[in-house]
Amino acid sequence: MGPGSRATNRGNMGNLAQVVRLAAIVAVVSAGATWARPIEFVYTGVGGGALNGVPFAASNFTITEFADTSNRQSCTVGICTFIDDTSATITISDLGTFHFLTPTRTVVSGGVVFFAHAGEFGPNLYDLVPDPPALDNYMLDASIGPLFAFGLLNQWTASPLIDTTGGTMIFDDTNGQDSPGSFQAILVPEPQSLALLAAGALVLGWSLRKRTWFATRSATRVQEPEI
Repeated sequence: MGPGSRATNRGNMGNLAQVVRLAAIVAVVSAGATWARPIEFVYTGVGGGALNGVPFAASNFTITEFADTSNRQSCTVGICTFIDDTSATITISDLGTFHFLTPTRTVVSGGVVFFAHAGEFGPNLYDLVPDPPALDNYMLDASIGPLFAFGLLNQWTASPLIDTTGGTMIFDDTNGQDSPGSFQAILVPEPQSLALLAAGALVLGWSLRKRTWFATRSATRVQEPEI
């Protein structure tokens, strides 16, 4: 076998090793995803208030929550579904991005979605009423949106106050003067999709291995001396 053939085989074997490693990683991720389905909720709106006692004028804001669909709960009073967040942040124009230290959640009920204090009876903080059919059967377990609507800020003075890494945050109530906003949910890829990716990587690796073996055998036969 010539030097070129050896270099080719080394390259093929290197590719094979990478494919196998990728398949193993994807398989592990897929197995974990079976038990945990991370989901991201994103709200946008406009509002003014005070941060750490310092007033700020009406500004664009974005609330981003991270949660796990395995933590969904049904309300014991009324008909609603909610998920307590694992973490949440808010970005306010000209002020910056701050992490919520007070636990929060997302709730959906009767075609309305709410950003609220954690727990079944936590007060609502931001309400959005998109086109009614869009959320009528939504269970906080799939990607949706962005849905555009008018948002209502309220109950930010309810106890306990909302603490953030920038200090206590209080939005002014917007009763009667709802502002434009949006809601979006982004779910990670389904475990089945990850499993298919892992299977595809394994098939590719096996095919490459067979091709490398045949190429090696062919090169060996060509180099064998005649008797």
